[in-house]
Amino acid sequence: MVLTSGIASWLSASTTIYGFPESFFIFNAGIGIVPVSVIVFLILAVILSVYLNRTVHGREYFMTGESYETARVCGIAVERVTFMAYLLCGLLGGIGAVFLTARVGSATATMVGDTVQTDVIASCVIGGASLNGGKGSIIGSVLGLIFITIISNCINLLGISYYVGMVLKGFIIAIVILLDVVRSRE
Repeated sequence: MVLTSGIASWLSASTTIYGFPESFFIFNAGIGIVPVSVIVFLILAVILSVYLNRTVHGREYFMTGESYETARVCGIAVERVTFMAYLLCGLLGGIGAVFLTARVGSATATMVGDTVQTDVIASCVIGGASLNGGKGSIIGSVLGLIFITIISNCINLLGISYYVGMVLKGFIIAIVILLDVVRSRE
């Protein structure tokens, strides 16, 4: 991650891109009070939840995550599943980048900092995903995201220093990871 971030910064010379056409900002529009990004997020969450839980291909992701070797022995093309998982993550990251770029009106190679990546991982773990793989759900991850967002907003509203807030979120994440380790031993 650090390697690719460094390459992106180097190749782009850390240049900020701005001056997008007005038509691009439709991605920052809303329907009533609901932003288009939220609508797209909810639609994608439902589609992916159905895909992962109701299709054979979706279940292959869980099986491969649970045990790569067992999935391979059972006839799952684990290389294909792994490749498709990375491809899907890249596609969804790209969609998110388009909405974020439309929201802020500019883009840089490193516009999403380490805190966002930490929040994403924490959201998934809080939502029930296992760091060992093979467990989790879209709904759980969404609920974890809501929890992390509420914590971040409370820290902000209480006027707590950014750095102290990071320590508090880190502490919460550490507790959740500890609970995940204990849960996986059962």
